[in-house]
This record gives sequence, C-alpha cells and structure tokens, in this order.
Amino acid sequence: MGDRVAVMKDGVLQQVDVPRKLYDSPVNAFVAGFIGSPAMNLLEGTITADGVLIGSIVFPVPRDLQQAAGTGTVTIGLRPEALEIAGDGAGIPVVVNLVEELGAEAYVYAQLAEHAGGAALTATPDLIVRVDPHSAPTSGAKIELHVKANSMLLFDSESGARITGS
Repeated sequence: MGDRVAVMKDGVLQQVDVPRKLYDSPVNAFVAGFIGSPAMNLLEGTITADGVLIGSIVFPVPRDLQQAAGTGTVTIGLRPEALEIAGDGAGIPVVVNLVEELGAEAYVYAQLAEHAGGAALTATPDLIVRVDPHSAPTSGAKIELHVKANSMLLFDSESGARITGS
C-alpha cells in the first residue's frame, strides 16, 4: 500500500501528494471536491469590498485572499467541519433540510435561507455542516453558521485553480 495518492481527471494528473496534503491544500476545486467525505462545499460568488457575495449574503474572506482573487467570480471551498452553528445573530442564515446522525457525529444538510424551498445552488444542498450529534438542530430549523478562522479556500471560477494569499 502506498502513502501517496494521485488524483486524475479525464486522464490528466491533477495532484500527487499524501492524503492529508490533498485534503488540506488541494491545488484546484476538482481535487477539493473529490477528496473527503462528505465532499467540500463549493459555492460560486462575486468578490466585493467586504468578501464574497453569494445571492445577497456576504461571506467574509481574509484580506490576503481577497486581494489575491482580484475582481470577478470565485468559488468558495468550505469543508463540513469548517462551519459551526452560531447563536449570535451575525452568522450566515440557513434552513436545515436534513440531519444525518452517525453516532459520534452528525451532518446537517442546509440551504442558504434565501434559497430555501427552491433549487439548491449545487446538485446537493448548499451546505453540509459537521456538528456534535448532541446539539444537532432539527429539520426545518432556521439557524446561522459561522466560518471558522483560516478554514476557507478560494478557487478561480474559470480555471478551478486555488487562489492563495501572501
């Protein structure tokens, strides 16, 4: 058994590295979405002065990433564990579609509140969040999410290449 993994797409090598590096530092959105279960949340938005605008919600982005991205559209990458339930009224509003309880952890499948009841941004619900099963919300609940510090990845929407800060 090897200790390195090669990720290919349509016969083209995307990245070769140890599993942890592929998970934490994918070179592009394809690798980010391919590695990990459940897959990374990938949401497309527009760079603004305050962060990345998705619908009418601004996701705060670290200044160095925002500057490196420039202007235009980007894809935000958030692992399920990069999000946490917030209770302060200043988070990202979502509506819970489903809670999958798996014993030691639970996954909350939710849509951005402004998209609730309509089509999701992706084939799956807008966001998947890993939570403590003892404090998991119920289906239909309206909750708010925070993005944990230093856990957001940005990708160029056209090329899929990862955008890194200084």
